[in-house]
Amino acid sequence: MLWAVPILLLGVYGQAASLSAGLTTLVAFAVLQIIAFRHGGWQFVGPHVYYDVIRLARRGRSTMLRVFCLFAMLGGLFIVYLDFGRHERMRPNDFARISVQFAYALFAAQNLAILLLAPAYIASTVTEERERGTLELLFSTQMSNREIVLGILSARVVHLFGFVIAGFPILAIAQLWGGIDYLLIVGNLLNTLLNALTIGSLCLLISTLARGTTSAVMTAYAIVLPIGTCCSGTLNGFPLVLQDARMAGSFQAITVQDVGVLAMVHVLISAFCLWLAVMAIREHEPFAPPMIPPPPKSAPKPIEAKPTPTAAEPAAPPRPGMALDRIDIFGMPYALPPVRGDALWWKERYLGGPSLVFTPIFLVPAIPFIASVFCLVFAAIWNAIFEGSSGQRISHDMLADMVRFFYWAFLGFFLLSSTYRASASIARERQQQTLEPLLLLPIDRREILVAKFIGCLYRGWPWLALIGVDLIIGLFVGVFHPFSFICLVVGPLPMTAFFLIAGMYLSVMMRTVMRAYLTLVITLIVYISLSQMANTNDVLAFSYLNAFMWPIWGLHDSKPERILLALGVMAVYGLLASLLWWRLTVRFDDRSLL
Repeated sequence: MLWAVPILLLGVYGQAASLSAGLTTLVAFAVLQIIAFRHGGWQFVGPHVYYDVIRLARRGRSTMLRVFCLFAMLGGLFIVYLDFGRHERMRPNDFARISVQFAYALFAAQNLAILLLAPAYIASTVTEERERGTLELLFSTQMSNREIVLGILSARVVHLFGFVIAGFPILAIAQLWGGIDYLLIVGNLLNTLLNALTIGSLCLLISTLARGTTSAVMTAYAIVLPIGTCCSGTLNGFPLVLQDARMAGSFQAITVQDVGVLAMVHVLISAFCLWLAVMAIREHEPFAPPMIPPPPKSAPKPIEAKPTPTAAEPAAPPRPGMALDRIDIFGMPYALPPVRGDALWWKERYLGGPSLVFTPIFLVPAIPFIASVFCLVFAAIWNAIFEGSSGQRISHDMLADMVRFFYWAFLGFFLLSSTYRASASIARERQQQTLEPLLLLPIDRREILVAKFIGCLYRGWPWLALIGVDLIIGLFVGVFHPFSFICLVVGPLPMTAFFLIAGMYLSVMMRTVMRAYLTLVITLIVYISLSQMANTNDVLAFSYLNAFMWPIWGLHDSKPERILLALGVMAVYGLLASLLWWRLTVRFDDRSLL
């Protein structure tokens, strides 16, 4: 409560209450030290943090991630240097501007890495322990809920903050080109640490509430990424980068001078999330469904003999007073359809509940998005009716931009969701110890891979349906030529096969689901970065589909060389998908897979 007092003082009285807010902050910090000392000093985090830090370091995964971050930062420094020195002769002031620009790029990359890695790195901690059956072993020790939660969080935050420490040698190299204000460095460093603490606390809370690793990670991404990207776009870079108030210009959002207030806000949010996580980590948390009350007592009735139920008779309902089965707090009630046809295909299609597209995690944030789309459509129709020929042209351009945007958005969501599911398809079977019974079935192993491939495609059917509706609307309003419509339907197929097979190959190579998720995130970042660096002709990587986007009146404007190059990119995707499928089948047939 004392931490909230300076925030209220600054919010009500502004800079006039800075002295009172500072004194109250010192008092709150002193009280925090006294409380920590009364609970055994800073050892109240428990012994689990020491064990978890060493266990994670011995895996070698953190070292590989830090090495990858170092190479990415060196590449970013080289790109910034090329942007400044490509068209002019370099002067000393130019080198100083390069240093400042690179410092901002470094801080943004560090915080973006936390946004991308924290959900996969922390949101899967408690759920993986629960799936492995090792969470009960932690409960059987003398550690309290607080020690378990703080131990897990501290170890993961230490490894996340290791990425920030790894970038300091590169930042020191940039200092040789020109001085960087140390206030800017220290403020952004504290901002990165606070982001790791708050995002880690939120992801740990989600992990304690969720029943499965997939729902926990997807929920964390659905909450963290939209908030982080929207704030960075509207608040001049915050929380990715903190500007200096002396150089921020007319629009001054949250700057490094406000890091004290940021620290108090982050501490409050983290403390609240950790308090909820401590209460919810045990089996009997307050979020569990309540017990069914027993019926009122009545006079005893004579016991009657009941026939033994046969297999054809339905099972008896649960007796009053029994606890209801836990339902994932982020999921929805779901009834599996009857098994029809191949049981293996049925398992891959329907196991895991309904598609996440229909869960509140996606539907609730989509409400303002859908409302904005309806407003744009209404504005386009209004211009077409009441603004004459110029309004019709403007409305048609608006509709064309919307149709193309939604095509890219739905295709991107479909690829990400399908690849995400494919990257955990085999690793989850191995982690849950169901891979060995699956391999003992009297079927070819390739049938298992084909079933998982089709299951990943089937789980993304809502995005495919939206893509189809978007293409039909584009064909109806004249945004797409009929031949363009066919090309946009067939064009993504080789790329989709490549991404899904690549995700399944990662799932075979990785031993755990979390490792597969982290590898997938890093691989996608590298792939997109290299694609953007090499995308000079607007036909490489994802954007090769632009060569097929011509309106019904613009077929003669299409360039044959762009279409041929796009067909070449499709052929490359198809060839890479074939090679990966061959390698996947060879690896999956390896007897050492178990």
